[in-house]
Amino acid sequence: MLGDILSLQPNLYNCTLPSSKKSSSRASAKSTTLSNRNRREIIYTRTLNLLNTRQCTIPFELAISDSSFLSIQPSTLTSLTSQSKVNVQCNFHLSSDFIERFRSTNLNKNESLLSKIEETITIEHGRRIHWHEQLAIKFKQNEMEQIIPIDIRLYFPILTVNCDRIDFGTCFLEQTRQKELILKNLTCSSSAWSIRKDDDNNLNKNKQ
Repeated sequence: MLGDILSLQPNLYNCTLPSSKKSSSRASAKSTTLSNRNRREIIYTRTLNLLNTRQCTIPFELAISDSSFLSIQPSTLTSLTSQSKVNVQCNFHLSSDFIERFRSTNLNKNESLLSKIEETITIEHGRRIHWHEQLAIKFKQNEMEQIIPIDIRLYFPILTVNCDRIDFGTCFLEQTRQKELILKNLTCSSSAWSIRKDDDNNLNKNKQ
């Protein structure tokens, strides 16, 4: 190889989808609004250092294995002078559309994606999707390349409710009755949730 570019391997992307008020503490995350949809996107960033230890300038290019949810900055870097270094940011874009790929119903229809991942379900972590991507440093002068592996772990929390029905019993006019239910997150993965009230008409339609 004409020159050595020493790199610090990125940490694992241990990603959970933060709630609307608080970002995940596992990674430096920021939220943006997608221009074509009113959906949130969380960006997890890892930084690696590229160092040229040779006495000459090394021309190269960076390539990411899947640019649909991974990006690098700077993306136009083509050379590194002698004894110089540069920080490269590798970004993982976690959005609602991306999560939809890994719904069980959608995942079973995508054999190419299904063959790339490892799926486990545990009480502590819930449903975990683990797969591998890579960042390639392609040297232009000798057509060799250096591969930096990227591991991504996506966690789906498990939520449970202590009852499957709320029964108010016999109610009288101007009498207020209150029932409580308990929603539990059994896993260590954070989760955003909401409650929707359906009227009888919608329930009857669903039964038909």
